[in-house]
Amino acid sequence: MYIASEYETIIFEVKESIGYLTINREAKLNALNSTVLTELRLLLNHLIDEDGGITGIPKEILEKWSGVSKISDARSSQGAQNYYSDVLYTGSSYIYWMDHPGVGTGYGNTAAEQGTTLFSALSEVITTISLTSGADDYALTAGEQKDGIDRFKDTETVDLNLFICGKADATKAGNALDMCTDRKDAVAFVSPELTDVVNVANEVTQTSNVK
Repeated sequence: MYIASEYETIIFEVKESIGYLTINREAKLNALNSTVLTELRLLLNHLIDEDGGITGIPKEILEKWSGVSKISDARSSQGAQNYYSDVLYTGSSYIYWMDHPGVGTGYGNTAAEQGTTLFSALSEVITTISLTSGADDYALTAGEQKDGIDRFKDTETVDLNLFICGKADATKAGNALDMCTDRKDAVAFVSPELTDVVNVANEVTQTSNVK
C-alpha cells in the first residue's frame, strides 16, 4: 500500500493498483475549501512510478507539476512561460505532451479568449492514466530518414565536416551523399549493403554495386 502523507486536508492511498482519495476534514463535515481544492490540484499533477520499473520503488513519485495553467499565453509570477504543455515539454524527464485531456474546458485558450470566465475546480474530472503498452523501438520509414538527413543541409546553422552514415541501403546512402553534395563542405561515409560486396568475386562488380 502507498500513502501520500504530505497533505493537510486529503488522504490519498493506493492499494493493489487502485487509488483511494479521502477528504480529511471531519470537523468541517468534509466540506471543500480553497486548501482542499489546491491539494487536489497538486495531487493530480503527480507522476508516479506505478510498478517500480523506473526507480525500483513501486508508487514512487517521479515528478510533480503544480501551479501550471491551461491558458496558452499564461506567465508565472517570475514572467516565465506557464502553459502546462510548454512546462512539461521543457521540464519533464518522462512526459511528452500530445494533446489536452478529453475532459474539462478551456484548454489552450488565450487569456483574451478566456476573458473573465473562471474555471471551476469542482467541474474538473480526475483522470488517471497508466503508461502501458509502449514500444522500446521505432522503425523509421525512408521518408523519415531522409527528413533527418536533410536537417544537416543548412550550412548557416549546422557545422558539419564528416557525416558518418553507417549501414545504409541505396536510398539512405543516396540521401546522405546528396546532402553533402548540396553543402559542398562535408564528406559522407556509408557502409555498402552486405550483398553488394560479400561473395562477389569480381572487384569491378563490387565497385559498381557500391556506386
